Amino acid sequence: MRSVRILVVLALVGAALAPAGCATPPKGEAFRPEIVDPARGVIYIYRTGRGSHPVPIVINQKSEGELLPGQYMARVVDPGEYFVRAGAEGSAVRQAKVVHGDAVYFEVHTGRWNNRATMEVPDNITARQRIARASRPE
Repeated sequence: MRSVRILVVLALVGAALAPAGCATPPKGEAFRPEIVDPARGVIYIYRTGRGSHPVPIVINQKSEGELLPGQYMARVVDPGEYFVRAGAEGSAVRQAKVVHGDAVYFEVHTGRWNNRATMEVPDNITARQRIARASRPE
């Protein structure tokens, strides 16, 4: 019985300390795949994790906007090499080659207590499952 009380107290304390707004995903248009010319490709960048600060996204040295947890962006691009950077307290950079008719996914993750971004290039199946829960920034 004592362990149940301790768990209930810990759960209440954790809920009280959680930052406001983390429980609800950002508002915006639900994920929708881009329809593009087969001679071009698409870069999808989506953000998972927690945190309340926006993470700036840069593709090949060009600012593309910011993402909050639960958001994504899509950029139609010509085939070629691309460097994607998620800048927060530190910067995470990944490179990918986009070929015609292809989609490349970048997952940005931030922790609960800091806004330090990490980034990975997940396999397409995993990425499609995760990005399906994201929305476009308003």
